[in-house]
Amino acid sequence: MHNAPLPPVGSFQERIVSEGILREKNEKFSLVSLFVRLLGTIGNVNEKALDDWLDEYKEELYQLRYNSKYRTTRQRRIMEAVKRAAEEARLMQKVERMTVKDDDGR
Repeated sequence: MHNAPLPPVGSFQERIVSEGILREKNEKFSLVSLFVRLLGTIGNVNEKALDDWLDEYKEELYQLRYNSKYRTTRQRRIMEAVKRAAEEARLMQKVERMTVKDDDGR
């Protein structure tokens, strides 16, 4: 293990190190993505499931989950499902209000 001190924040050296780390992560994600797509095709796995798995991997690889303002793929999926359900319920209530009751006078 190399114990050299980290370069000062904002320095040119720090930008070089950060860029190197980012490129390594991009390479790793590209390789994993390639294999997931290949195996998904061979195994006839749903494309949406592959996308979700890759999004979760990306969130962990790039450490996006550790930002308190970041919403994970799973959280966004749940929020979208809740929104869809609420919109469907709203539309059904609207249709219900517009529906005329059949009253034949009995």
